Amino acid sequence: MKFFTVKKDKSRITMVDIDKMTGLEFEKFLGVLFSKQGYQAEVTQASNDQGADLLIKRSSKLFWRKNKTVIQAKRYKNNVGNSAVQEVVAAKAHYNCKSAMVITNSKFTAAAKKLAISNKVKLWDRDKLKQEVKKNPVSFTDLKGVNMT
Repeated sequence: MKFFTVKKDKSRITMVDIDKMTGLEFEKFLGVLFSKQGYQAEVTQASNDQGADLLIKRSSKLFWRKNKTVIQAKRYKNNVGNSAVQEVVAAKAHYNCKSAMVITNSKFTAAAKKLAISNKVKLWDRDKLKQEVKKNPVSFTDLKGVNMT
């Protein structure tokens, strides 16, 4: 069974490609993106994940729990609302993480932005994700062999 439904070659993944990904493909992509930035990334289980899609930490083996960040990944066509922020706040406590993020290929509602500020949740919207993809290109070849658990 082939995992990706979009083109498979050595070219860089673009926002157009991301928009065609499934939710699980998007999580896998983010794991590779963060690994290119020097993080260790772990994709959580697909169901009953308590609001966490990814756990990342800097490569240092010291202080794993103190350096963990929980990520809620939302590959949406519409704007992302409060529920994503609420879920990642709960996941932050559940997974004993230092920080929390919500990343989307879309935008956030004003209410989600406000809730994120009051809960110190970092938000990456489409523009921020595009910047990060440009700085740390990921190819379809990079995604081959990345296991989803």
